[in-house]
Amino acid sequence: MYYNPDLFPFLRHLSENYETILSEFLEIADSRLKPMIDTHITTTGWKGFPLMSSGYRFEKNWKLCPKTVALIQDIPGLYAAGFYVLEPYTELPAHKNFPMDIYRMHLGLIVPQNCAFIVAGEVKAWEVKKWLVFCPEEEHAGYNRSATRRVIFLLDVWRNPNQRPLRDRFLTWLGGVKIRMSFTAPGRKFLHFVSTNKYARKLVDFLTGRK
Repeated sequence: MYYNPDLFPFLRHLSENYETILSEFLEIADSRLKPMIDTHITTTGWKGFPLMSSGYRFEKNWKLCPKTVALIQDIPGLYAAGFYVLEPYTELPAHKNFPMDIYRMHLGLIVPQNCAFIVAGEVKAWEVKKWLVFCPEEEHAGYNRSATRRVIFLLDVWRNPNQRPLRDRFLTWLGGVKIRMSFTAPGRKFLHFVSTNKYARKLVDFLTGRK
């Protein structure tokens, strides 16, 4: 299930500044990409340069991208933002995020042919300067079956910035803990165990309400 990007007026301004966002990726973020820590989804070909995640601001990255930050910092209910890459011939398996009242948005920055996204069974191709908006609670997957990389700029925003249920506040806190753990070798080892052990995954899904 996708939403109409026109329902979110601030997205038009970002589309109009596509060249600025792309240039900051090419000048700064591209050389600082790191593999994603969600190893239960995939361990290859999926990389990111986060500016914010789970409400946690990656201060160094934030300061390195002042033009992009200036475009997004006043978005109501901003929860996550960053540059994300699917390398050539990468499949992103189907997965669901924590059950939170969030919209997720993808802006196509570099989009080769034979590259698409699937939400709840509906397939759409990313397009340069265009947005895909969806609910990350829905099962979603993606693929890049081309010989060049796919790059998007991602935003997460709260559906209702002024009203966040206790569940959402707890999951935001949990996401922040996960991020901080990823900064240390023991923390990354623990996160990898939780991501790959089926019993640990079941426990996480039970505690977070993910089905």
